[in-house]
Amino acid sequence: MKNTLIIIALLMLVNLQAQTHCHIKDYWEQMFVLDANTYKQKVHYFIDVIPLPEKHKCARQINKHMADLKYIRSNFTNYKNNKKDVESITDSVVRQQKLTNLLKNDTMFIQAIMKIGDAWQHNPTKDTVSMNTLMDIAAHYFYLNKQTAEGYLGGHVCVGINALNALKTDRKPLIEIFIFKTIFDNYTGKSGQDKYNMHDEFVKGIKNIYKIDLGKVSDKRLHLAQGAMLMYMYQNQNLKSLLIDAYEKQKDSLAFVLEKR
Repeated sequence: MKNTLIIIALLMLVNLQAQTHCHIKDYWEQMFVLDANTYKQKVHYFIDVIPLPEKHKCARQINKHMADLKYIRSNFTNYKNNKKDVESITDSVVRQQKLTNLLKNDTMFIQAIMKIGDAWQHNPTKDTVSMNTLMDIAAHYFYLNKQTAEGYLGGHVCVGINALNALKTDRKPLIEIFIFKTIFDNYTGKSGQDKYNMHDEFVKGIKNIYKIDLGKVSDKRLHLAQGAMLMYMYQNQNLKSLLIDAYEKQKDSLAFVLEKR
């Protein structure tokens, strides 16, 4: 019996060690690749994230986090500022190596990779986060980016362009991923059965902004509208309730602790 327990303990230790070694910092170079599509006879390059091969020793542990990695790809790289240097290279192998080198030297990207990789390990250290911080970050996903000649406003929720780059504080990838998924999963209600509908909240915000005289159609007017939308969503009680509900359901698996309210 004693020998059996020792064998089980050793197997558990080996398994834990294998899991600990599967940190994304060691494998992201195999997963972040340059891909391309053609639109109107012009080639457009973009960063894609591909899973590790099925037989890879870390495939099971890392590939289940593909959504997180794609979020990092879209929100934590400076590729857009350097894409011309990459796209000018004709050799595909050299072009891929150029992308890899850019990402290696991208501080924001590497820090995000380290943070999410650490969080995937067993018993990560959890940061304590305030409700105000959650609401501040969440409000930046509701972004107005255009206006018509008649003064009508348009924008995005979560996807596409957002205001996250305007955040002055240290970016928090794990919290952003939680908020993004929560808003995205509750963007529209299903036949009125869902408790939350963030698309409706966004529309309500725009209608409220129309009540304010922001002046003539101009860049300044759009900037004022963006600020008004941020404040409207920051104070939005339905958004706050949604984040609290989602946190309570997932708190055991999240990499942060919500400060007692």
